[in-house]
Amino acid sequence: MAAKKQKDAEPETGGDGGGPSVAAHPRAARAVARAKGWGGLLGFLLGGYMALPTNTVVVAGVRALAAGLVGYVAVWAGAVFLWRRLVMLEIRGREQQLMSAANARMPRELPPAAVEHSGAGAA
Repeated sequence: MAAKKQKDAEPETGGDGGGPSVAAHPRAARAVARAKGWGGLLGFLLGGYMALPTNTVVVAGVRALAAGLVGYVAVWAGAVFLWRRLVMLEIRGREQQLMSAANARMPRELPPAAVEHSGAGAA
């Protein structure tokens, strides 16, 4: 019983550890959802067209549904793959903008010049 309470008290950690998420990015989430819809629709239409020579509507419909499902999953995976990279590039670009703005505001001071010491054995 005590072990269960300890498990409940521990915060759950995600796989990314709080890093950037495609689902949390507004443009990425919309783009992935849009891509999934188009992938499923195009897969369904292409699968249905390719299954027309089977001469039965039921078999053509089942094949079209299967092709739509495959298109949906394939395009979803590709869109998530692409948007992960785009989100990371966007974050890096924003970091560079912030760093350059912070560097521009800092006063330009030269480090103090090194004082040259004359050695005792120097001739």
